[in-house]
Amino acid sequence: MRSIYGTRTLQATLEPEVRAETGVDRAWNDRALTRQNRGLPVSGRGISVAVLDTGVDGAHGDLAGRVVQNVKLADTQSLSHGFNYPVNVETLGDTDQVYGHGTFVAGVIAGNGSLSGGKYSGVAPGAGIVG
Repeated sequence: MRSIYGTRTLQATLEPEVRAETGVDRAWNDRALTRQNRGLPVSGRGISVAVLDTGVDGAHGDLAGRVVQNVKLADTQSLSHGFNYPVNVETLGDTDQVYGHGTFVAGVIAGNGSLSGGKYSGVAPGAGIVG
């Protein structure tokens, strides 16, 4: 049996470095964008973003009060023969009951950072989320 493995030690990337690399700081501080936004900082306010993932925990401290709608599509997971339309269940507080990935993605987009004193906020902390 053969295997390949790396010998480098990975370093955790700190948030300020990530924001600089992804262009978030540049967008937040872009005077032209701010001017087009009627002089207001770019925050995502007035925008809703759909997160199509494992679901969203609307009660999470960084997302609470900003999850506009949370919908779960339940199906038979291909157990029966033929196609069955999924059942649409709306207005759920928490649809992310399995992995947490959808809540993470929603936080990267619109988390307000309240659980970290504002240190770990999303790219558009004023945006609404549709899970």
